[in-house]
Amino acid sequence: KLVTNSFFFFFQTRDNLLCIANWLTWTSNDWLIRINPASRHISRVALGKPIFSFAEVEHQNIYLGSLNELIRIDPAGNTETVTRISDQNSLLPVFNLEKDNNGNLWISSGYGLHHFNTKTNTLTAYKYDRFGTADYARTTLLLNKDSLLIGTNSGLLLFDLTTDKFSKFPYINPDTNLEENLFVNRIVFDSRKNIWVVTEGQLIKRFLLNTGSYVNYNIKNVIDNVFDVFENTDKALYIGTWRSG
Repeated sequence: KLVTNSFFFFFQTRDNLLCIANWLTWTSNDWLIRINPASRHISRVALGKPIFSFAEVEHQNIYLGSLNELIRIDPAGNTETVTRISDQNSLLPVFNLEKDNNGNLWISSGYGLHHFNTKTNTLTAYKYDRFGTADYARTTLLLNKDSLLIGTNSGLLLFDLTTDKFSKFPYINPDTNLEENLFVNRIVFDSRKNIWVVTEGQLIKRFLLNTGSYVNYNIKNVIDNVFDVFENTDKALYIGTWRSG
């Protein structure tokens, strides 16, 4: 059985294997827990480092985002570090991994936006120097085959996949303060193809791409930040917060 309640990140594979990142002290006590709901079998992989993000590229070949590292784990539980994100000595988190239509990965981290070719193990950096340094990339969302929406530590950016160029997200009203000094934690589509933007603070935003309009939602009774949002099959929206449930 599980003997800890320190569960931080969760991922479900295409065949319903559950992967859970278990943090304790960011030491050798950090584990990846894998649960097979059908057989009720639980296995643990000792990583010795925290995991912040998951992506499944091939069947049960899962990539893990850690501190300045991208790790691959195979179905047998064998792990290897396939690349470091930066040559710097700092250990910044890999916040988000997103698989594109070619089976490659877009990586959001404290070192900015990167693309990882899973076939050649090639890492490419894409820098946006708004303040003289690369923006802190926290999450991405593929809008279509040509556009990637990026949540940073200073609002939203669009990345044109055909030209490798950055631009501002066109549906922002400057008065909303989403352009500057606002950390974006998560961007997701709902079933109606609205875009939900979750920020560090007590605010989430819903964008309607067909009209270019948006709606603000201030989440009451939240002690700290809103971190995640998820739409269930009943069309209800579930919001994950820090210290408020």
